[in-house]
Amino acid sequence: LYHETQESKLCAVHCLNAVLQGPYFSELELAAIARDLDQSERDVMLESGGGDAHSPDYLRFVSEASSNVALDGNFSIQVLQRALAALDLKCLPLTSPELATATTEIAAYICNLHDHWFALRRIGAQWYNFNSLLPAPQHLSSFYASAFLDSLKNEGWSIFAVQGELP
Repeated sequence: LYHETQESKLCAVHCLNAVLQGPYFSELELAAIARDLDQSERDVMLESGGGDAHSPDYLRFVSEASSNVALDGNFSIQVLQRALAALDLKCLPLTSPELATATTEIAAYICNLHDHWFALRRIGAQWYNFNSLLPAPQHLSSFYASAFLDSLKNEGWSIFAVQGELP
């Protein structure tokens, strides 16, 4: 099992690599994705303001810090989704109507509360908690994995299902 332990505030990196079961992404690669998303957001904001780079709304928007990466290294869900999309994987909130009609089984979940990310991943028939705050992956029975996800939802965690062919 591939597991990374917590380093700095890079739990999003550790989470993605746990889902993918290998060192697929670094903080530098996710930071580049965040920069691209920031630029796209600035472009959309500029276009929606009629192309006026001196409008108060545009100037206020560009003066704010990135919403895709924090100074401490925490990344947004949009960064994780874009990284997974590069590998033909979808990352959808559990409330997505698309999941209700999904025909493929979910093999991984990404969980977030405030500034911490971790993954639950099925490998073979076994489920594991790949929380980077743990020294090693934690084995979960199928029943406990389901109950654990329910308790996370009840505690306010945001949960995203990863769909597609996982490595």
